[in-house]
Amino acid sequence: MPNISIILPGYNVEKFLPSCIESILSSKYKDYELIFVDDGSVDMSKEISAHYDCRIISTDVNSGVSAARNLGAKAASGKYLLFIDVDTTVPEDAIGKTYKLLKDKARVVVCGRYSKEPLNDGFFQRFYALFKYYIHKDYLENAVTVRTWFFALEKEYFEEIGGFVEVKGDFEAEEFGRRISKICNIIHTPDIEIKHNWAGFAKLHKIYFNRVGLWVVRYLSLDKTFNEKYVTKSLGLANLCGGLSWLILFLNVIFFRSNVFILVQFVLIFILLYSYRGFLRFALSETGWVKTFLYFCVQLYFSLIVFSGACFGVFRFVFRNPFRNLKNNEFSTNR
Repeated sequence: MPNISIILPGYNVEKFLPSCIESILSSKYKDYELIFVDDGSVDMSKEISAHYDCRIISTDVNSGVSAARNLGAKAASGKYLLFIDVDTTVPEDAIGKTYKLLKDKARVVVCGRYSKEPLNDGFFQRFYALFKYYIHKDYLENAVTVRTWFFALEKEYFEEIGGFVEVKGDFEAEEFGRRISKICNIIHTPDIEIKHNWAGFAKLHKIYFNRVGLWVVRYLSLDKTFNEKYVTKSLGLANLCGGLSWLILFLNVIFFRSNVFILVQFVLIFILLYSYRGFLRFALSETGWVKTFLYFCVQLYFSLIVFSGACFGVFRFVFRNPFRNLKNNEFSTNR
């Protein structure tokens, strides 16, 4: 029986699968089994995975990443479960470091962090990689979320809380983390850096809009709590001010043409700038003045997308709430 079962959930991931699997197979640590869960893919994902030394589990329909992770965990034979997203690659010492932490610490969930270098090159990919690196860069213990792109824990504890809730949505890291943190210490360690294929300009719109919209619905419907790293009050205020600045600009150009509105807009932009001061200082040290200025412009632009997504989330909460029949305690078991 292997020490670790590595679970790769994937849907239509033929573009990323070879590099991910090859990085895992290049690991210095070898006492593991590799399980690829093909979640109803209609591309060549299953055929590509068949060329590698891994177990393949296939589903007829796409049920979502949470269901795929549960399916892989159920089939796993290792004492520990390590979940890795397919659009990432891992360094050769990542699995060994993870196993050492799992073995040395009792009741622990080990999470890696993103590298500031993206797997795919491009301006927006580098911006997003640097931003994600910054907000995840600190070592954390007793966290309340897991970083689902790379995290490991003992299978016994995963089963104790019933695994992932199989509701499609983009909040599984927070939801799973809140339950597992009641019985385990979640560690976010900077010693394990994972490279990621980041979205480009067009796809980032969809990511920001949909994730914020769903988070707003979840926030209003359920426990009304902020995550300590991913969704903070400071970031919420920054994007609110940025979005309002765009709204005021529109109203001023179309209707009012008032200097007072221009002043208010600059105040709102200053609040956004102040809220992002930590990231901008970090970006300055990494990239210089020109790119830091451009990154701030990107943040200002995407604050409009975030603001729009939040407004749509309020609309969904009122008229099409996917959580209407769910209560907090119903997240304790799979559906």
